[in-house]
Amino acid sequence: MGALGPLPMRGHAYFHVPSSPLNMRTSLTLLALTPFLALGQSLVSQAPQNRHALLEDFTGIHCGYCPEGHVIAHDLKAAHPNDVVVVGVHAGVFADPNPGEPDLRTVPGTTINDHFGVNSYPAGIVDRHSFQGGVVQGRGAWEGMVNEVLTFSSPVNLGLESSFDSGTRELTVTVELYYTANSPSTSDYISVLLMEDHIIGWQTDYTNGNQPNYDHTNVLRDYITPVWGDEVTTTTAGISVTRTYTYTVPTDWDISNCQVVGFVSEFKTEVYQVRQVPADGGTTLIVGELASTAGNAYQAGSNGTALSLGNNMTNALGADEDYLITLSSTDAPADWAAQFMIMGTAYSGPAVVTIPAGATEDITVSITPGATVGIANYTLSVSSTTNTNAPELVQEYHVISGVTDLVVNNPQADAHQPIYNGALASANQPGRASTDRNTFVGFGDAGALGGVYNVYANISWTFPSITDALVAVLEDHLDNGGNLFIAGQDIGWDQSNDPNAYGTPITQAFYTNYMHATYVADGSTANSSVNFEDTDLVFGGLPNSNINSVFGTNSYPEEIAPIAPAVATLRYNNPNKIGGLRVDNGTYKVVYFGVGPEQMSTASVGQDMVRLSHDWF
Repeated sequence: MGALGPLPMRGHAYFHVPSSPLNMRTSLTLLALTPFLALGQSLVSQAPQNRHALLEDFTGIHCGYCPEGHVIAHDLKAAHPNDVVVVGVHAGVFADPNPGEPDLRTVPGTTINDHFGVNSYPAGIVDRHSFQGGVVQGRGAWEGMVNEVLTFSSPVNLGLESSFDSGTRELTVTVELYYTANSPSTSDYISVLLMEDHIIGWQTDYTNGNQPNYDHTNVLRDYITPVWGDEVTTTTAGISVTRTYTYTVPTDWDISNCQVVGFVSEFKTEVYQVRQVPADGGTTLIVGELASTAGNAYQAGSNGTALSLGNNMTNALGADEDYLITLSSTDAPADWAAQFMIMGTAYSGPAVVTIPAGATEDITVSITPGATVGIANYTLSVSSTTNTNAPELVQEYHVISGVTDLVVNNPQADAHQPIYNGALASANQPGRASTDRNTFVGFGDAGALGGVYNVYANISWTFPSITDALVAVLEDHLDNGGNLFIAGQDIGWDQSNDPNAYGTPITQAFYTNYMHATYVADGSTANSSVNFEDTDLVFGGLPNSNINSVFGTNSYPEEIAPIAPAVATLRYNNPNKIGGLRVDNGTYKVVYFGVGPEQMSTASVGQDMVRLSHDWF
């Protein structure tokens, strides 16, 4: 099967390695707040919240596809920095170390791995929830799993605080729960674990080549509680539970690289809430509430017109507090302007503002695009100057202005974006810009893509190739007269009935009804070159090209068949095998290649696949 590839087995025996000694101590308090917090302060909000996502990434140092899983997990965390927690569980035969290699296995990790029956790697579990495809799923499903659980409400909120004594190496962790609704279960379970970043050692890597000095992150080191948690028997609305755990950290673990993760769940299943803090001095202390009051987070702008976006900030610290407020962007064009106003004063740079105890102040963000076409991402952040370890409060804004031709990169496909950018530049397209898939979907859901005429979906070799959320936006775009370029190997396979594919009825229907394609075969290295149809009015003048092994041995130039009114545009060295099509149905135009422009040995051919599509659109 083209998408996953074989997982080579290793011959030596599998064995368990003991984790650190069980030296955890517990104390608990019901109906009380954490004792060492100041009056009016809390680690946990009492407002109902949606779940955060706990992604348990089952991995191993000899799992050659696991680095791809690590990248997917990293990108999901980056896309939802405050809502996703990733724990790398090294378990199974691919975690067995050779002499001189790091042993990252743990008894708790093996227990969890075996309980859920994980037997292929990488594999992921999100909130221990049973999705349509089951509890344990491959890396291509993680994005959809995470996005789904983030929409679930949680009956309980969770807060954490940690401290570390460098002399005794004793780690103290306080967990605070507040039930905003009755839990579905009469008993819930608090779990606390310790993980470590930046452990350097071997990693087998089928895509990038084996790496002897790989940077292992999010590595599960041990559970501080019992592996299946510490029971909570009072789980009704309005109940507050505080428990404190202590643990002696082994001397060879770098506490500055360690994180504490706490979550509350049903027994061996459904995780309701999860949080993560640094092990040395981390806290989820609630310093205030920052809420949007006006304006969607995704906005369509225009040159010289200010967008006004409302927020309010409430001081929750029980005393007057100085807050550092910042509005920043790393990608805004130089001629775009942004400022925020609070208490009648406008600021274009960071400002420290005093907000009285319990008071709420309006913060109005103003963003004015300039003449430069582009997409800019802004972050409004508010932090306590007194409680510097507490989480900052964040509101993100995304603005698109003047864009007519938009490159949309799948997760892990952005390395090939320069091909698309270069093609649009060579076409002298002034309205070009690029973004990631999640941001594109956000703009689409907000109705902010009205000025975009042409979309270039850089799928490459990524999974899932297309998602239900992406399809919803693309269908609206095409139905309203937009055009689509889409390219990458295994897009068709991903919509097939192969049990390992990630297609859904929605994405499969889009492949047939909008892309006008039928999947024929996975393809192989036997498809070693491309031959554009000489009589095609768009691509007929393109020279042929060999196909590069961009993905190592994983070369699957896809074989497809066009559905009328689509016509073939590309065949492989075997002329009976079609690898590209285009369609004009009178409402929209689509160009689809089952082999990506990044796979062309002749770089100019790959770029011209995109440029000529632009010209035809």
